[in-house]
Amino acid sequence: MYFIGVDCGTNSLRAGLYDQNGNEISFAVRSYDTRFPHPGWAEQDPSDWWEALRGAVRQTVETSHVNNKKIKGITIDGTSCTVVLSDEHGEPLCPALLWMDVRAGKEAQEVTKYGHKYNGGGPVSAEWMVPKMMWVKKNWPEVYNRAGRVMECADWLTYKLTGRWTASLNQATCRWYYDSTSRDGWPLDLYVEFGLADLLNKFPQSVLAMGDEVEVIDTDIAHELGLSSDMVVVQGGADAYVASIGLNALSSKRMAFITGSSHLHILESEKEIHSSGLFGSFPNAVISGHQLLEGGQISTGSILKWFVTQFLNVEKDQVDRLFKDFDQQIENISPGSEGLLVVEHWQGSRTPYPDANARGLVYGLSLSHTPLHVYRAIMEGVAYGTATVIKEFEKVGVTIKDMVVGGGLVNSKPWLEIHASVANRQILIPKVKQAACLGSAILAATGSHYYSTIQEAATEMVDYIEYVDPIQAHAEVYAGKIKEYETLIERIREWRQDNA
Repeated sequence: MYFIGVDCGTNSLRAGLYDQNGNEISFAVRSYDTRFPHPGWAEQDPSDWWEALRGAVRQTVETSHVNNKKIKGITIDGTSCTVVLSDEHGEPLCPALLWMDVRAGKEAQEVTKYGHKYNGGGPVSAEWMVPKMMWVKKNWPEVYNRAGRVMECADWLTYKLTGRWTASLNQATCRWYYDSTSRDGWPLDLYVEFGLADLLNKFPQSVLAMGDEVEVIDTDIAHELGLSSDMVVVQGGADAYVASIGLNALSSKRMAFITGSSHLHILESEKEIHSSGLFGSFPNAVISGHQLLEGGQISTGSILKWFVTQFLNVEKDQVDRLFKDFDQQIENISPGSEGLLVVEHWQGSRTPYPDANARGLVYGLSLSHTPLHVYRAIMEGVAYGTATVIKEFEKVGVTIKDMVVGGGLVNSKPWLEIHASVANRQILIPKVKQAACLGSAILAATGSHYYSTIQEAATEMVDYIEYVDPIQAHAEVYAGKIKEYETLIERIREWRQDNA
């Protein structure tokens, strides 16, 4: 039997077809553009996602040469919180506010003060649903009032496949303040406090857990995509959380390390844990009966792409080739990049320093430094940020034995080694590199009842093929650099406060 996983990411949509053992049968990618009309803003056109999905899924099915009646389910995951406002029929009324859009920084500060009890004392990001919708209602009132539906990227695509509006329990819990342990679910007083009581009626009214069946696919859409008309569409969720399933990082000592344009650090916990420097913990967000704890960095791989395209005059179609060339050459540069230190807050900071207005810094430049030094220093700066998140986990009593990596980082051996040495932990590399696509396929296998639970499906469909160990001599150097990184952040924060 076969299952399709669709990952609607920041730069492209990816579709993969997998068998019941997790073997990748076929795969397709379609790219689209992101617009940055103002500092801190990031927007996409939802119609681009739909065209990408149609093309990628159709190609995946055609190139697999699999009998489509054996393709039993499809699941979509998407970037979170990427917000779509549409009319009752799903027609978008404005560009989607991408997850990395932090225009609602002021609103996030307001929600942090009031919503403390709803977030376990943790920070509130400007990326999240409530701050974003506060901003929209204030600055785009006509759009807000016309909107009949407000949802996530994956919700909108699921509607396009089925004609049914649903919200993922995963995203509603982690980004919308939904509480599945409460009889009411939605914290009405919080939404009333910020003038968003009417927003609850714009949300999809069906909140489904990941792996729940949504609906049989629309017959016309199935025909267009080359799929069987009795195939089921299964509820997905946020790309990073779905990727943690595709990595089988579902135990309390194994951190899912999701990489790409941003980094996410995800742990499943059997007990409720809260910290002012972490997101969560969120009940039932991935596994029923478990709590999800999360750290994150907004700008990571996106900084490397920014550097080579904006400063090295590299065309977009040559970026990957340059990355490979630079990865080979930076091995000749010693740990610490000869005094360079990067703070990776290009698009703000998530954890453990939540600040939508934070910005990046390259410190220590001299005339002896080359683009290769800056390239490596960016990698190291991102890794220092990851180390501070791990330290925050440790503060609340979490023990992290190892990390399973998914996303773009798996393609860079030196960056894997830097991360392993900075974190001083082993990194596991799965056989299937597209963790989010595989995670969605695992959910499809669960929702179509081939497997009885997400854990069972992940155990059967995920394998590891490589392990990256820390280099102890490098780890000792990086231990000192992490302290310098933390000190630099504190100095920047003090300087900003003094000059506010």
